Amino acid sequence: MEDQFRNLGFTDQEISAVWRVTAAVLHVGEVRFEDSTYDENGKPCTVVNMDKMNMVAKLLGIDKPMDLVTEIVNKSGMPGQTTRAPLKLAECYDSRDSFAKCLYDNLFNWLVERMNITILPENEGTDAFKKDSKTIGLLDIFGFENFNENNFEQMCINYVNEKLHKLYISAIFDAEKFELKNEGLADKVSALKYPDLTSLDVIKLLDEKSSMGGGGGPGAKVGAKPAAGVSKIGLFNIVNDYSTQKPRQTWQALIKKFDDMHKTTAVFSSIQLPDKSLTGKD
Repeated sequence: MEDQFRNLGFTDQEISAVWRVTAAVLHVGEVRFEDSTYDENGKPCTVVNMDKMNMVAKLLGIDKPMDLVTEIVNKSGMPGQTTRAPLKLAECYDSRDSFAKCLYDNLFNWLVERMNITILPENEGTDAFKKDSKTIGLLDIFGFENFNENNFEQMCINYVNEKLHKLYISAIFDAEKFELKNEGLADKVSALKYPDLTSLDVIKLLDEKSSMGGGGGPGAKVGAKPAAGVSKIGLFNIVNDYSTQKPRQTWQALIKKFDDMHKTTAVFSSIQLPDKSLTGKD
């Protein structure tokens, strides 16, 4: 792999940085906390295995590991503030995971940009480049994973894959219809049947938007049911609406909204959750 990095023009320092950030992401995922020291008035949770945090700090070039700990176990501070509100134990793990995901995301985006810069031709941006350049587009739509329990990120990945799959199937069938008509086989077009895509019902459940104003639209009063003639709203849009409301809505209120909106939807079934706010607080 390092040979391939060098073929793409990566320097030894850049290659080392890739390995260091990758290792840091792995070590961050092993950091553990305990809340015997937690006090909501100012004392944060404690890192149990500080050796892991020391390693992360060393890999990322952070001189003081405790500075990193402070950022992870406390809420974000406002400019000029000298005190920080501590996070609860579960929130510390969420903060840790967010930090790891941010590191990975930044590394991935940097790698893509760095490789694109390397392979760009010298005449990029000129009229000659626009006239003579050719491109090959690759679309990978078969990355669906079906676990016993999907996390939110995996559900979003599956959602996008299904949307792309729908687009791909539609394009293929439209192309086939066009080809048949050009060959004088227009009578065969009616015989083409789309495959059974039950997943489209799930996609609609997730991202459907109301086509009319009324009781079910975004910004509607909490608990309001969809008015007659108003199409249902997808779960993503409901979550987005509820997550921005003040005061923070509870998970139970969100689930009730799901039930009110989609209890007659074939691919929807309700669940029961503890009565907590959408921020995870009691």
